Amino acid sequence: MIAPVRHLTLSARRGLTPPAPNAKALLSGVFWYWVKSISKQRDVDRADVEYIKREYVRRDDHRIETSRVYDLLKEIKSQLQKVDDKLDKKADK
Repeated sequence: MIAPVRHLTLSARRGLTPPAPNAKALLSGVFWYWVKSISKQRDVDRADVEYIKREYVRRDDHRIETSRVYDLLKEIKSQLQKVDDKLDKKADK
């Protein structure tokens, strides 16, 4: 009768012992925890990018809006000056 041949892994042939099953489970758990944390960070980053897309104002748009506000302030100032002039005329009478 011929004895069955045992297939040895490469590490067993070199005299190395494979890691214990508990170590494999621990490494697997650490790996999946790391993957999960990367996934959460990716979700946070996506939310930040969406916020920036909604709220970010381009420089050209900001310049246009600022010039509009400046023009409106000039108009208000001129109207207040007219009112002040009218009040001065009334006070002089």
